[in-house]
Amino acid sequence: MGSDDKDLKLGSVDPALEGRFEVNGIKVTTVFEQVKKEAAKYTPEKTQKQTGLHPDVVRQEARHIANARKAIIMLGYITSSYSNCLYTAWAYALTLALTGHGGRTGGLDTSWVVWNHPKWTELSTFGGKKSARYEAGGLGEVLRGGMMEGIRNHFDNKKLKERVGFDIDEMEEMIQESIDEGWMPYYGEIKGMIAVADNTFRRNKMAEKYREEHLRQASELYVNVNVRMDSTAEWADYVLPAASHYEAWDLRTQGYHRFCNVFTESVPPVGESKPDWDIMALLTKKIQERAIARGIGPIQDGDVTRDLHTIHDDYTNNGQLMTALDATRYIVENSPEFGGVTLEDAAERGFIVLNEHAGTNQPLQKDQPYNPFTAQTDGKKPYETLTGRITFYVDHPRFVKLKSTVPTARLYAGPEASNYPLHFYSPHTRWGIHSNWRSNKYMLRLQRGEPNIYINPKLAEQRGIKDGDRVRLFNGNGAFFAQAKLYPSIPADSIMMEHGWEPHQYIHRRPMNNSHVTLLQPLELVGGWGHLKFIYAKWNANQVIHESSYDIALAKPEEIADPRTI
Repeated sequence: MGSDDKDLKLGSVDPALEGRFEVNGIKVTTVFEQVKKEAAKYTPEKTQKQTGLHPDVVRQEARHIANARKAIIMLGYITSSYSNCLYTAWAYALTLALTGHGGRTGGLDTSWVVWNHPKWTELSTFGGKKSARYEAGGLGEVLRGGMMEGIRNHFDNKKLKERVGFDIDEMEEMIQESIDEGWMPYYGEIKGMIAVADNTFRRNKMAEKYREEHLRQASELYVNVNVRMDSTAEWADYVLPAASHYEAWDLRTQGYHRFCNVFTESVPPVGESKPDWDIMALLTKKIQERAIARGIGPIQDGDVTRDLHTIHDDYTNNGQLMTALDATRYIVENSPEFGGVTLEDAAERGFIVLNEHAGTNQPLQKDQPYNPFTAQTDGKKPYETLTGRITFYVDHPRFVKLKSTVPTARLYAGPEASNYPLHFYSPHTRWGIHSNWRSNKYMLRLQRGEPNIYINPKLAEQRGIKDGDRVRLFNGNGAFFAQAKLYPSIPADSIMMEHGWEPHQYIHRRPMNNSHVTLLQPLELVGGWGHLKFIYAKWNANQVIHESSYDIALAKPEEIADPRTI
């Protein structure tokens, strides 16, 4: 980033990968030397205890990757729910770099790959004139939701430090430093909120505390735009009914394939419900009318000026995009990646094949697989990093403090960092998408129909639990009940519960998330170092939600009958 020569071509230069040198009287070494030194601490023999993998298996897998003509490591989002995810992902990138897999020979793929959609961005920013004021999501949720109280209740500070490399006091200090230094944006308490497409009072950890804090802060107004009366809509001052699937025009793409699916309004919206776009058009219209009538002028919002006298005109492109159909047509017929197809043709076919303009850092070829970063591996265009290369050395003070300047390894918190013995894992549900349709009676008939917990038969036998029994899960933050489901493939020291259950589906309306805690990874809050800065959907602290632990016991009849006995 500091060079005017934006080219990775080395010419006749043969860079040293190993060795120690003296430059202008300063002793230096290479990044590769530093990486090798750190990797030597984690031989397959030394990591067997933590991973359960025999050293021969580890070496065999390394050779498979090295010998492969093309190798891709898929990094799913679930890994991001652990405090050691950054280390895991960095190690994956190192593995691929050391074995020569990048561009046409493979590389690292993630669940967050997207295509290039400039017109979508244009509409979301009012024609490029009004960018949203984004905030670091995990940071805002933890601080604004009062989650630190639950974190302190759950973890043992000394044990946590031994496991993950920092304790709660240090995490709080580093959080505050990130805010004070401007590395991560955080805008403090809120006065009012319009929540769209997020069942936030169900999904957030320390859910009851989170909800109380938000309703206290947003005491002036809390509005929810929703397709159903979920756990968030239940607490709103107003619920604006949104059109559901097949009731509105919509477009959706996914990085796993090169198609854009076109959703038509197959049936009209039920009752007074309307598409999200139409709802916002009506809201901006009324806001503009009242702002003009009351003489409320432009409002400074961070670095952007919001003119409420023109908010509706800006949102609808001066009245041209009043409905979801208008917006869908505009995107389809004006987006370069769609190649000039009409909305009618796209709707008739059901999908649009993306063309070369959909590629993010190089063109998407018609009859070839999309190989990310060939612009770098073939064209020698720099990566968007401080060095222009894949970065395996970061000398940011916080990386130095946490002994993480090069790819290394860390354990996650888990029961070893608390006083509760069972690892707890909460994967995505198979019976809905997050909490959508989780309480649908037809979907409930496909499974046990109520919150259930997966338990190894060995653990169940130790605790006197049979399949189908009601059990109580508890830790320092509270307890919840679920039906036991014996599951031999889970480790005996672990329990697993698919997420997405609504609080009203639990006994006493006490959900898993009331007692479930999270952490923040301080390295993900770093900024001011080249490419390490807040970038929406790229570099942003995430709640790490698989750090919690529990104990389990057979539920007593009086506990199920009366919540005061828990």
